[in-house]
Amino acid sequence: MDINLIRSKQQAAVQVLAELLAEDLPVADWVISSAYGSIEGQLESQAEVKAWAAAHRAAVVRNYRSDKRYLEATFSVDPEVRVWYPLPSGEAFAEVDA
Repeated sequence: MDINLIRSKQQAAVQVLAELLAEDLPVADWVISSAYGSIEGQLESQAEVKAWAAAHRAAVVRNYRSDKRYLEATFSVDPEVRVWYPLPSGEAFAEVDA
């Protein structure tokens, strides 16, 4: 991938992240992808995922990766923003809108 394109995507992600940090929503541990400039935020509860999803009119979905369960919401297009919460063993999924 072109280094200038990577830098451009990362710079755009930093600008979007700055806007996200100004919102009155639960705090997340944020990561920006090194190659694609996508943004991911790990949250501390299912309720926090729902709060972010509601604020950005995003669907909350149940997901499975590497034998782990997650509740997540994805919004924005460029860059993509994903917030998620890994469910501890034994914690049931929250109800999500279909």
